[in-house]
Amino acid sequence: PDEGVGAEVVEARTCEITFKEAQSTGEDDSRGAADDDSRKCMVCLEQFQAGDSLRILPCLHRYHRDCVVRWLSENRRCPICKHDITQ
Repeated sequence: PDEGVGAEVVEARTCEITFKEAQSTGEDDSRGAADDDSRKCMVCLEQFQAGDSLRILPCLHRYHRDCVVRWLSENRRCPICKHDITQ
């Protein structure tokens, strides 16, 4: 069974950052939907806002800190790629 992990594992296996809004270059923004997904938390589906606390998993996917801590307390795998964060 895929049991969750405790706060100490989350702390040891993930990295906390503060989201900063990307600088606009003034050029046409044609990156598409895949890049839009990198700007939102795939747990709550909300866009990241400047100043939000995020956690980056070993697979490099990032989520709001509180969302992913809650997720990982029940499931040790990344919500997107299913990577086991304990490995």
